[in-house]
Parts: sequence; C-alpha cells; structure tokens
Amino acid sequence: MAKDELIQLSPAELKKIVEEMVAARLQDQTGNLGLLREIVQSAKPVVANNPEYSEVTPFTHPEGERFHPGPKLARRTFFCGGREREETLKHEEINAYNAITESCVARGGLWQAEVRGSGPDSVLHVYVPSKTGDQRMELPSLLEILRELAGAPRLPSAVSLDARVKELEERLAAHGLASVPAAP
Repeated sequence: MAKDELIQLSPAELKKIVEEMVAARLQDQTGNLGLLREIVQSAKPVVANNPEYSEVTPFTHPEGERFHPGPKLARRTFFCGGREREETLKHEEINAYNAITESCVARGGLWQAEVRGSGPDSVLHVYVPSKTGDQRMELPSLLEILRELAGAPRLPSAVSLDARVKELEERLAAHGLASVPAAP
C-alpha cells in the first residue's frame, strides 16, 4: 500500500480497532498501577509502625515529631515578601531565622533583616536583591544568607543614632562650625 492511499474502514471496523487500542492502553496502565501499588505497600510498614510519622513535609524526621520535634519559628517571618512556614523549612533554616533577633544588614546594605515589634507579636522581614533572574541566580542558599545576616553588624537604634548626632553637633560647635539645621 502506498503512503498516499486512502484507507476505508467501516464504522464497525473502526470501532473494533479503537477498542483494541483502548484495551492495550489500559493493560499498560494497569501494569504501571501494579508497580505503584507494590511501592506504596512496601512503604506502609514504616508508616503503620510509627503513628507519629507525618507525611505532610519531607523535612519531618523519620522517627516522628514526638521523638525529634522540629524547631518553631520565633516570630512571623517573611523572605522577600513571602511568608515562611515551618513545614517548608529545614530545621537549620528555622534556627538561622531565629538567630536574627535584631535588625541588621550585610553586603553593604544589599541584604537586610528587619525585626519589627517585640515579643510574640514581632515580625521578621528578610530582603535580598531578587527582582531579576540574574539576581536570584547569584544568591547563595537561604541558610548562607541568614547566617551572614546573623553575623553582620547590627543596625544602630534610633536612640544611639540620636546620641551620635548630638555628639557630632557638639564637636562641630567646639570647632566653631555651624551645625546643619534640623529638617522641618
């Protein structure tokens, strides 16, 4: 039969061919489902023997949260505007977030961690350059970012800044130089 020849089938013949194709496809899928069932059944003893096992997160300890509870975030936490959740973070990342207790900067101010409020109502916002794909590709891991921020010099408080400004104004006055007038 030539490539361009037209094949004519009766509706009954076409129906039979389609039914055979569907049956063959179902047979393949059934075989794959059987393999999947075997895999699930092999994992069930681990879960069945451990009622503390949580399938919610891949970061849950295999022996369960009861024996190896994960750390909790100390405050509501945001990274580049997105809310962080404990179930999506590794334990080390949660500990690194919790290590940031005050506002701080790193990398010449490009990376910032800002703690707003205090106590249980405080909020942590971590900002790094991430608007473009190139900026995101250049970022190290979250853990490295948080560790660098935690070890970075702390931002001065408003009280210490005010004291420093007064000190500098006094030094200017002592040398006969006028200080800059305060902004309205």
